[in-house]
Order: sequence, then structure tokens, then C-alpha cells
Amino acid sequence: MAIDGIGSTLSNTSVAGVRAANEQVRTLGAGISQLIQGTQQIAEGAQASSTATPTTPAPSVDPSRGQTVDIFA
Repeated sequence: MAIDGIGSTLSNTSVAGVRAANEQVRTLGAGISQLIQGTQQIAEGAQASSTATPTTPAPSVDPSRGQTVDIFA
């Protein structure tokens, strides 16, 4: 009878362990999905900002003045 009790306890423990592991896998999968979505949004934002026109004009260099750089604001 004691052996039957041990077998039952081990069976319940392993089922609980498997369920806990499955829950961890689900949680990890959800976290990875959110991470992927976040990186996609960052990539889309970076792509949009790279195609935007600059708000300040680039400095102009007059070749006749050597290395002097005129900056127009």
C-alpha cells in the first residue's frame, strides 16, 4: 500500500511539473512575441525617420575659402 501511495504522489508531482513547464513556455512565447513586435515598431520608426527631410540645413563649404565652413541657421 505504501508503494501505491508513492506512485500516486510521483504521478501527481510529474503532472504538476509538466503543467508548470508548459505555463513557463507559454509565458516565454508571449514575451518573445512582444519583443518581436517591439523591434518591428522600432525598425519601422527608424526607417520613417531616415526618409524624413532634415530640419536644419547642412553646412555649406565654399571651395574658394579653404576649410572655412559657413553654417546658415
